[in-house]
Amino acid sequence: MNEGSDGQFTSNHQPSDDNCNDIQEFHHEFLHEQRLGMSKGFQEIGLALEKARKKAKRGNMVESVASAYLGFAASSRALYEAMFSLSLSVPFDDAGTPPELRFAFSQLLELFQGQGSKPEVLAELFWASLHGIAELTRTKRFPRSRQKERVRALVERFTFSREEPAPGLKVR
Repeated sequence: MNEGSDGQFTSNHQPSDDNCNDIQEFHHEFLHEQRLGMSKGFQEIGLALEKARKKAKRGNMVESVASAYLGFAASSRALYEAMFSLSLSVPFDDAGTPPELRFAFSQLLELFQGQGSKPEVLAELFWASLHGIAELTRTKRFPRSRQKERVRALVERFTFSREEPAPGLKVR
C-alpha cells in the first residue's frame, strides 16, 4: 500500500489473469447452475399444471390449475424462487424462450383457447395473478387463511363460458 499525496492509501496489487479467469469460470458455473434450477422448476410446474388440467372436470380446469400452481409454489419454495431469480429477457410465449418455460406457459394458454382473440393475454394475466398470490403469501403479506377465498375469486374472473368470449376482449 502506498500513501498518495492526498493522504489516501492505494493498493498497487493487480489481480492476476489466472485469478480473473477463476472468477469468471466460477461466475459462469454459478449462472449455469441457476439456469438448470430454473429449467427444472419450469419443467416441474408445467407437468403439475398439465396433470391438473387433464384431471379436472370440464368446468373446474381453471380452479384445478390455479390450485396446482399455488400448491407447487408453496411445496417447492426454493425451486420456485430459483425459477424467478434469473432475469430473463424473453417473454414466456416466444420462439426464443427455453422449451421448459414455453411448456409451462402452454398449460395456462390451453385454459383460454377460444376465449376471444387474445388467449395469450389472458394466460399472461392469469400467470401474473398466480405469481403475485404465491409471492405475497410466501412473504406473509397475504394470510394463508384466506387462500381458498383468493383462489375462488380469481377463478371467477378467469372462468368463461365456451360460447362467450372473455369479457373486454374483442373477437376479430
